[in-house]
Amino acid sequence: MTIYKVINNNQVICLDGENRECIVTGAGLGFKARVGQNVAEDKIEKIFRLEDPQTNSRFRQLIERIPPEYIEVSDEIITYIKYSLGWIRPLR
Repeated sequence: MTIYKVINNNQVICLDGENRECIVTGAGLGFKARVGQNVAEDKIEKIFRLEDPQTNSRFRQLIERIPPEYIEVSDEIITYIKYSLGWIRPLR
């Protein structure tokens, strides 16, 4: 996957092997990352893809208007809830 845009230290927008946009998250994934670089596969935790090109465009516009801190906090809240409910186990 090639980096298309760095959102923050933990999230980037990428183009996959089929040239489709996706949002990739992972600890430190965007830290010192540059557009055009390949994503370190071992750092990827989640990949978000939209299949419909029209929806993809609207989603991208929405994501660009949301402050990155809101996205990061939302992801942390969701992860905390999953741990609390026992859906996922803490990394050790």
